[in-house]
Amino acid sequence: MGFQTDVRDGIVFLVVEGEWTLEMARQAQTELAGLIEKHGIYDLLVDLRAADSNPTTLQVFKVTASHADVFPSQTRHAVVLPGIDPEMRQFAETVAFNRGVQQKIFAAVDEALAWLAET
Repeated sequence: MGFQTDVRDGIVFLVVEGEWTLEMARQAQTELAGLIEKHGIYDLLVDLRAADSNPTTLQVFKVTASHADVFPSQTRHAVVLPGIDPEMRQFAETVAFNRGVQQKIFAAVDEALAWLAET
């Protein structure tokens, strides 16, 4: 099915359904960066609950590290991915932190929205 982007309630949303590849992630980054620039909204919620993906550690590294080059530094990335391996979660969040990217991974949308609501 792919992905859809949307802007509502002061948040840029990415919802992924079905296949989710590295190439699709890069395409989504470009689209999301355009929405962030157009609307001046720096809160991003990435909903991967329905994504069909099993990324390698290298793929997680590449996508997460590239956020620093694609998105403004004040962008906050709330990723919803239930069932993620705790070590992979820690790895992705550490890569983001080391690149100056504000990113957290959550099991539920309401947790992600609560984090984005913090000032």
